Amino acid sequence: MAIVSFHTSWAQDIHVSLSGGNVWPYDTPEKAATNINRAVNIAPSGASILVHPGTYVLTNSLVIWEALSIIGVEGAETTILDGNDEVQCIINYNPATVIEGVTVQHGRAAGDTEVNTAGGGIALRTGGVVRACIIRNNGARYSGGGIYAWNGSLIDSCVIQTNTAEQ
Repeated sequence: MAIVSFHTSWAQDIHVSLSGGNVWPYDTPEKAATNINRAVNIAPSGASILVHPGTYVLTNSLVIWEALSIIGVEGAETTILDGNDEVQCIINYNPATVIEGVTVQHGRAAGDTEVNTAGGGIALRTGGVVRACIIRNNGARYSGGGIYAWNGSLIDSCVIQTNTAEQ
């Protein structure tokens, strides 16, 4: 008797919408997750998180470990990630991550370690791509008030305005 093992990859579109039904597997706008942090935390490598228009006030940073695409489906003018002047909006640890078509605003990197003092809006710790985004009104204790990019990061066609860093 042979034992056969199958490994399946689960790469899919995960929808996020403030008016979604919050019904697993979040595969349509009607069943969309209502919490973007939840979508990022459960997404497998290769998934696209399709964020529908609205202002998403973050109570925790979006910490990205997997190769994800976070895409504002109607563009940066209508899809806003807001750190509420309390948290860094996005901290990315995967060089294959793509962030596209969102506004990142009111993020704060005001901690007391190197990791949480740079990149108030977006901290690209190990690379990644940020494309067609608006990055505004963010701040950092150390540097990169709006965006801090390490290790081959690509910033493409973004508007970066009114961000501050203390040092």
